[in-house]
Amino acid sequence: MIFFDTNSPIDARVLGVSRGLNSKLFGLIGGKVEPNETYEEAGIREAKEECGLTVLRYQYVFSRYSKNFECRTFLALEYEGSLVPSDEGNLQWLSVPAICSKETSAYPDYNFECFKQIEELRIFIKHLYPNFVMPENFK
Repeated sequence: MIFFDTNSPIDARVLGVSRGLNSKLFGLIGGKVEPNETYEEAGIREAKEECGLTVLRYQYVFSRYSKNFECRTFLALEYEGSLVPSDEGNLQWLSVPAICSKETSAYPDYNFECFKQIEELRIFIKHLYPNFVMPENFK
């Protein structure tokens, strides 16, 4: 689930959670689908578990098939609540380039594809942050 920091008037920041043993590598909020659960339900549940936010409205963004599973990503269009630390990892607001960087992202290629694929996401970012300039490699 992609969350943008709607309280940041200056730049587009995305919520990341540290993954694995390396607390300096971040991924998007998410996890595995449980039995009898849809991808959408899993995204909403994982958001609540990992960061304490309740997703009210969302939009499908991107899918990728991996070895034994499918990853689906959604954009939280509307959410409520406050960030709550969990055992999943450290929460941090990151720039879009940082969540896609090999230096700071646990899944840079997947995250890059999420942000690169979606024209609606670019429109959404420009709506929230009129002065935001999409990095050249995202065009």
